[in-house]
This record gives sequence, C-alpha cells and structure tokens, in this order.
Amino acid sequence: MTFTTEVELCGEFVRVKYTFSDAERDHRSTNQQEIPAVYVEEGINRQISYDGSEPWCNRNFDEYYSTTRDFAFYPTEGWSALIDKDGYGIAVINPDPDNVRKGVDSRLSYTAILNFEEDYEVAGETACCAGTNFVSPILEFGIDEGETVEGVYYLTVGNIEDMRDEIYNYFSPKEVSCPTDDYSSIDLIPLERYYSQELSDHLLTATHEAELLVDSSYMYMYEGDLGQISLTDFEGSVPLRRYYNSYTGDHFYTTDFYEYPYPDYKLEGFTGFVCLEEDTDMGCDVPLWRYYNPSTGDHLYTSDYREYPEGEGYILEAGSNSDYSIGYIWGGSGGVQVADTAVSVSSYTVNAVSVSSYTVNRDSNALLS
Repeated sequence: MTFTTEVELCGEFVRVKYTFSDAERDHRSTNQQEIPAVYVEEGINRQISYDGSEPWCNRNFDEYYSTTRDFAFYPTEGWSALIDKDGYGIAVINPDPDNVRKGVDSRLSYTAILNFEEDYEVAGETACCAGTNFVSPILEFGIDEGETVEGVYYLTVGNIEDMRDEIYNYFSPKEVSCPTDDYSSIDLIPLERYYSQELSDHLLTATHEAELLVDSSYMYMYEGDLGQISLTDFEGSVPLRRYYNSYTGDHFYTTDFYEYPYPDYKLEGFTGFVCLEEDTDMGCDVPLWRYYNPSTGDHLYTSDYREYPEGEGYILEAGSNSDYSIGYIWGGSGGVQVADTAVSVSSYTVNAVSVSSYTVNRDSNALLS
C-alpha cells in the first residue's frame, strides 16, 4: 500500500489531499488509523472544538480531556484544534465531516494523551509520557483489492479565536439558522458550595453531587447556595470551568479561557454557564468573587460581599470585571438572602496589590451558612 499527500497554500489555510492506493491488491478491513494525522509537540495539549447542537452559531468552545487512547468525538462544525496554555496551536478542518462512505468514516478523531507530567496505562502496561497528541481528519477507513481511498482536509495555525473566525469565514454554510435565545426560558439551577476540612478545599457544583460529596472519604459539607447558574449555553454566556489539583486537593474555577492552571490542575469539565458581563435586564447581575489562601492552597468562592475572608488568610484574586469578579450569576430563591447595603473596604488587597477605599455597592446574593 502507498500513501501520498499533495499540499498547497490557500490563503490562511493549507490544503492537504491524501491518497491511499492498494498496489498489493490486498484487502484491508475497516479500522481506526493513525494516518493521515497531525502530530504536535509537548505543551500543545488543550483539545478544543464544538460538538453541540447549534453549529456555526458562534457558541462557546467545547474542551476535552482524557488520559485514554483512541478517544474519538464528532465536532458538528467539522474542525478541531490542539493549542497550548496561551491559546495558540493548530486546527484541522474536515470540509465534509458527514461523509461516511464505503469503507471510510470521515468524522474527526484524536488520541488524547494530554498529561505529559504523568505516565499513563495502555492495555494494562505503563507507557511513557511522550508527546503523542494528534488529530486525524478521518476516524477509520478500509480498502479493498486494487482500490484507492482519497480525501481532503485543511490546516491553519494561530490563536484559537482567530482560527475559528477564519474557519467561519471560509467553511461556514451560506445559510445558517441560529435560534434566538429566550432568556425567560433559561433553565437555572442552584450553585452549591461545599467544604472539606480534611483537604482544605472549597468545591462548587450545580449537578447535585451532594450524596457523592458527603459520602466521600473526604466528607464535603454543604455550606449553602451562592445563587443560580444555567446548565445550558446561551448567547453572551461563558462556561464556569472546573479544574482539580490532585496533589493539593484544590478545586479551581474560572471563566477566563486563557487562565489555564497548567500543569498542576486538570480540567474536570464545565460546572455550568454564567454571564461574563453584568446583565440586569436578564437578572444575571450577582458578582462571583474568587479568593485564595496561600497557606492552605484553597480557593474560596462567594457572591456575598459581607463574607470577607481576608481575616482568615484569603486574598482576593482579581477577575477581569471592574468589581474584580470572575463573572455574574443569578440571585437565588427560597432561603437565599439578598442584601443591598453599601460596604466600604479600606486597603482592599487584590493579589498583593493595595486598592484604597474600594466600595462595593450593588445588590448581592448572600451565602447561607
């Protein structure tokens, strides 16, 4: 069997045509393959794509993490990118991802060995942590006697947001029907906070992990609701990303795509979706603040400005918003209290930067303890 590629430049993209020819006239059964594929070096280990139900509507990225081989997924926009912690890398685009013809499954796939600091197991044996991440433009194919299998895929490099813009400009269908968000129908669920004294770890969840947390060996205790978040993506939302450090037992949450706590923290998924900017019309106007205790290594999250933990050794980690929050959530219902009193704080410490007379003056959802 012979394998050839033809490469040409097409604006911001590289067009690659691949051809398999069975000169030996030997039947090859359909199977997963590791060519054609794009291999990357160590450090380019964030797998980004979109596999939701609203392709080409500029929804939030999906991010994947796996320590198993042969992890396949099917991005509905037909592209996938491997990037580094700063958001730069390479994207592979399959212009015809739904083309599952005889012997060829052309859906994108990739092998996710995304943890270069630790060994991983393959078939019960420990393998080295070499950089073997790759993206393949086809999932599997087979070839019969004397047949030829060929196809085309595209490559582009750069920042993930710029790459997606170029992909949209070049590959997006001419007519795309994107639903109009009805904010009144957003499905909200309480954002719960738990604490493990043994691990000195605060954990947030919106997926009712209560029984697992309380019954776990680390005994997470429920501390209250911070407010409400959405479990589904909507226009103007950002995912609340959840990372975990298995060495210190600390959970870390962020709404900033580029705030990637690599290599000590590993992505566990999205807790839900919040507003990056305050939206009073939608009711998404309760700030979510993040604090850090350098002595215990714990991150604490609160939506109550009266819960001021600096006396307990916590320092505010400033978010991108003017009030230093990392995002906005919805106020709670039922037993969640709401306060509207202005509180003036002198010599407010933000990541060791002193800000004098910082004043918090907004309705804020209070945490019940």
